[in-house]
Amino acid sequence: KLIMQRAFTFGGDELILSYMNAAGKNGDEYVASLQECSQAGPEFLAAGVITEADVAENLSRLVSNLARSTDYFNSNHWDIQVERVMLMGPCGHLVGLRDMIANGTGLETAYLDDIPSIASFANAVDSASFYIACIGSVIDPVDFIPPQYRTAKKKRRGPREKSDEHAIRDGAIICGVCLLASLALSGYAIMGYYGVRQEKARMEQEIASLEYTREIYDQYVGY
Repeated sequence: KLIMQRAFTFGGDELILSYMNAAGKNGDEYVASLQECSQAGPEFLAAGVITEADVAENLSRLVSNLARSTDYFNSNHWDIQVERVMLMGPCGHLVGLRDMIANGTGLETAYLDDIPSIASFANAVDSASFYIACIGSVIDPVDFIPPQYRTAKKKRRGPREKSDEHAIRDGAIICGVCLLASLALSGYAIMGYYGVRQEKARMEQEIASLEYTREIYDQYVGY
């Protein structure tokens, strides 16, 4: 029974990047490097690109993260205990990973591909765990918080929730005031613009009305 699925960010990528750096590979060769790092231990180490100590150092963070998660889960779920670790996904077959996890956690560690029911479910596709790493999406989320702490936390959240409501209300009021102020300034500017246009139109009318006087003056000067 699968009771906890965790994807760990650090560990597998560190080994692959360390191997690529030592082998002088570029970013386009990442997938090929992943496949090379997933070889059997003797075959991988025989190439002499990185040492067994380098492998252990690069995978140490991944193993320690998994061990801490397992211990934390077991300490908070006495009725359901993690008894076995199943490796799945693209980095599941990294060199030395299974042995390091078994030694670091003291738990039986195996590849998901090795389970007959998984192989038959995947229609005997090679590296089936590559394609079913999302299996945890159909499992109910694991609750790490015991009920007594969850209840206490809810009780303590009362004042905080009120303060959050006040903060939201104050923010809404400030936004409303700023909006009204911007509308008022925009209205003032628009009114000023229309006032200038009206003044311009009035002056043009006055100038047009003086045109007749100018014509009479020109005729007088002509005589």
